[in-house]
Amino acid sequence: MSAKHRLTERDISLFEVLRLCRALTTHQIQALFFPGPSGSRCRERLKFLSDEGFIGRLEQPSLMSAGRLPFVYIPKLAAIRVLAARQQCDVASIEWNGKPLTADYLFLAHILDIAEVYIQLCRG
Repeated sequence: MSAKHRLTERDISLFEVLRLCRALTTHQIQALFFPGPSGSRCRERLKFLSDEGFIGRLEQPSLMSAGRLPFVYIPKLAAIRVLAARQQCDVASIEWNGKPLTADYLFLAHILDIAEVYIQLCRG
């Protein structure tokens, strides 16, 4: 199996940040974990993690005139299981909001704004 098809330390760190923040956009994930001008590696990795069921991907509703908004990624139970195994504890011991978010969730923009503050603090 190639390295691109295995979980990496960066993937596990991403799961941890998703657990803390509940949701992150593609741009936020790229800023934290894939610095540089090109987002192709970030998008490729997110597609893999999404296809494998570790993270969920939501398409934000937008007006056609405003253009397409970035995808929003959320943790799934599989990612939480990885974190629990890493910490050698039960999944129930991992603090996370397991309530699934949807693209039309009323406070999704608020969650993403809080995540942005977290990112700026981490990068600053």
